[in-house]
Amino acid sequence: MSYSRGLSAQSARFDFCFTPFVVAARPLLAVAFLAIWTLAATPVRAQSQACCDSSTDAFLCFHDDLGTGATCDAPADGLGDGTSCITDCGCGPTCPDVVSPTKGNSSTVEISFVGSAFDGVNTTYTYEICHIFGAALSHWTLGLPDLCCANIVTAGGTNGIPGSSCTTDPTTGLFGLKYDNLSPLPDCGSGAGTFTVTLAGSNSTSCVKVATKADGQENIATACVTGPLCGCVRDCTGKVCGDDGCGGSCGECDDGNPCNGVESCDGTGTCQAGTPVDCPDDGVFCNGPEACDLADGLCKSGPAACTEDCCENSDTCIPTGGCCDDSDCDDGNACNGVETCA
Repeated sequence: MSYSRGLSAQSARFDFCFTPFVVAARPLLAVAFLAIWTLAATPVRAQSQACCDSSTDAFLCFHDDLGTGATCDAPADGLGDGTSCITDCGCGPTCPDVVSPTKGNSSTVEISFVGSAFDGVNTTYTYEICHIFGAALSHWTLGLPDLCCANIVTAGGTNGIPGSSCTTDPTTGLFGLKYDNLSPLPDCGSGAGTFTVTLAGSNSTSCVKVATKADGQENIATACVTGPLCGCVRDCTGKVCGDDGCGGSCGECDDGNPCNGVESCDGTGTCQAGTPVDCPDDGVFCNGPEACDLADGLCKSGPAACTEDCCENSDTCIPTGGCCDDSDCDDGNACNGVETCA
């Protein structure tokens, strides 16, 4: 008895040779053998289908296209064979960062995983693709697990139009995010097109499948490359701030104004106002009122109380060159009398 399992077939194949003499002479052995075959083969095949399905559509094993609702998460796939479902589906558990999807002996593009970046709320994954030779790339699909598909925030591409949600590419059969209507890609060594996908929450990396389609149906190729792995579904229902359940945030409360206090997020995901900065009067009239500076949140005086001259002793404004009291008028000549301020 032999059992083979893989992405292209992913179904069990059993070859038996029965000798009529053996079956006739040893019916009990034959019955026992068939019983063992049934017990051993049927559960394994059912589990394999639920995880990696039995089709040849190149779907990721995270995606269940059988309609059973069953999904699996690495490293366990329920097969009990010590391998993850990623491995069972032809990818992983680790992948290179640079691949050239190949069909036969030809590779038309090079796909490079540049890296991922978490900004405290979302994780952005970046890829670069350049042209090696042959027909121009029509579109490509980044295979994504279902949890990642549920967390798509946005996607972008310098040389094509990305989808907004996961679909099954009808030409390559791969389930994931499709980048379509590609403009000509730079030749490798002279540049590359940049493609991104931003997923909600803090996510890691694993091994995903990519599929490319160049001009002509015969130019469909697949490969495995480093890509997103999502551990949870972000939940910000009814929340504008706070934990999103995936290690990220539903939003920030800071309104950028340091003078109205530090905003905070309460336990319900609602932003609460802070305590405004209090700037007490410094008792000096001429330097103007004290207020909080929006640039740094510090109390400062100004603008000046008067546009010309100011009399601090009387808290009044006077014309330029005027006087506040008699001392301002004294000319230093006692013989001409005492000058007064009028």
